[in-house]
Amino acid sequence: MSLADLKRFAELVRQGPGNQAEGLQLLDTHRQRVDARVEAFGECRSVIAWKAGIHAEHLDRGKPGGLWDPTASNG
Repeated sequence: MSLADLKRFAELVRQGPGNQAEGLQLLDTHRQRVDARVEAFGECRSVIAWKAGIHAEHLDRGKPGGLWDPTASNG
């Protein structure tokens, strides 16, 4: 949550009852942002796992050289 949103939320809480809808909107917006970031991190994690798998496979076969040389044959 941005600092401005945190300040606004705290202000709403201090004001007491009557502004729950605005507070809920701030929380929902924040949750949506977090959900998007979690999804993006999941995609990044999948790519990293895929790359690590390729590296492990090459090392297991004793042929790690092609990992760092894009002109080398990996077959």
